[in-house]
Amino acid sequence: MNEVAGLIARGGPQPLHAQIAARFAEFIADGRWPLHHQLPSEVDLAAQLDVSRGTVRRALQTLTEAGLIVTVQGKGTFVVGQSGVDQAVVQEVFSLAEGLQRQGIEFTTEVRSADGITADESFQSVLEPAEGGRLMRLVRRRSIGGIWVAYLVDYVRTDICPGIERFDFEQRLVFDVIERDYGLELDWGTRTYGAEAANEVIARELEIPLGSPILYQEQLTHLSDSRAVEYSQVWIRADRLRVSILLRHEQSRSSLPIEAVP
Repeated sequence: MNEVAGLIARGGPQPLHAQIAARFAEFIADGRWPLHHQLPSEVDLAAQLDVSRGTVRRALQTLTEAGLIVTVQGKGTFVVGQSGVDQAVVQEVFSLAEGLQRQGIEFTTEVRSADGITADESFQSVLEPAEGGRLMRLVRRRSIGGIWVAYLVDYVRTDICPGIERFDFEQRLVFDVIERDYGLELDWGTRTYGAEAANEVIARELEIPLGSPILYQEQLTHLSDSRAVEYSQVWIRADRLRVSILLRHEQSRSSLPIEAVP
């Protein structure tokens, strides 16, 4: 489907690249291109819009500078922001639990629920399961020193990992099960952070006052064949955990330490 044809007005006062950037920003703002959505390639966009690749590249650069999209070398271009400005940082793909383990921080996990659900329209656009595909919805919370510090909701494609809901995720990590038990290779992902105030669910699960500051994280993880396999939402107590991003100029090498706040 040509979703971008007819977006631009030729001969108008606004340059074509600016028109394209504005229309794409609208797609992101109204949810037609949700968080983690993969844009068509420059070649495809140029063909659909009947413009040069250089024009498309200038439009995409505008969106990149605005923090709305990020291009991962060899993988494609993805939506990373929907309002405000997000800074995209290339990091290693690992979970909160793996980050805690790397720092030698002991934690406890409690599974609140693990159910099979049918992927709705929002998951169709992000995880791209087969139509009517099923997902595992895994809800957990984690504690450090007897204090709940994170609330996590994971969605895993069960067409790729059938029966994954049977595993004991109080003892096992989702990424570990995907790789070890299903023989799959996790390769890359996109991660977005934001600040939120704890709603009723988060406040209850983390046993904190309503409206407390929370660090919110979304992550979409892909296999080595580029299939999206797992999507996660994590709410982290900002007064108990700090996420430090280690940046290197060489983007292919970076890490994301997790530090417990005393």
